[in-house]
Amino acid sequence: MSSLSDKKVIGLTGTMGSGKSTIRKLLSDRLAAIDCDELSARLLEPGNKGYESLKEAGMLYVDPNGFQDKQKTAELVFSNPKYKKQYEGILHPLILEEMDEWANRQTEDCVIEVPLLFELNLQDRFDETWTVTASEPVALARTKQNRHIDIEQQLARRKHQMPDSLKIELADRVITNDGSLNDLKAQLDVLLEKLHS
Repeated sequence: MSSLSDKKVIGLTGTMGSGKSTIRKLLSDRLAAIDCDELSARLLEPGNKGYESLKEAGMLYVDPNGFQDKQKTAELVFSNPKYKKQYEGILHPLILEEMDEWANRQTEDCVIEVPLLFELNLQDRFDETWTVTASEPVALARTKQNRHIDIEQQLARRKHQMPDSLKIELADRVITNDGSLNDLKAQLDVLLEKLHS
């Protein structure tokens, strides 16, 4: 993906509650950083490619102001695996196109948070992949506090997600996020030092 030999493009991923967004925000003080969810949100704004393509396919509910009705769209998408596949088949290539264009515009090291990095087999798009892990009790408590998703719902979702053990096996670098913010910053310092070693 890098157009400059000394530029590194990092793919950052991790399971729900691991703290990957916190890490991206910490890294953004030192590197250009973006989240694929941000790219998706932009694509789903009225008039943009994702919005228009999904609307044309009859897969987008809109509110009275013309913006995506996220709840109704989610109900449609998750009610039927066929709809989900079709929805993702339209949106994911557009997100990847935006992601690649953003990375190619960067002139220094950069990081992209990609929740489904390994699930979508995107490793080859990055110079390094970093996965964030947290023990299940910590991740569950963190998600309940920050995203208000109850434990039962989280456990149900986890059954459909790639396990941490496999992400650790696939990643170039692993960040353990069970400790304090200072512990996390220390790990990131080490990883950034190793980036060009």
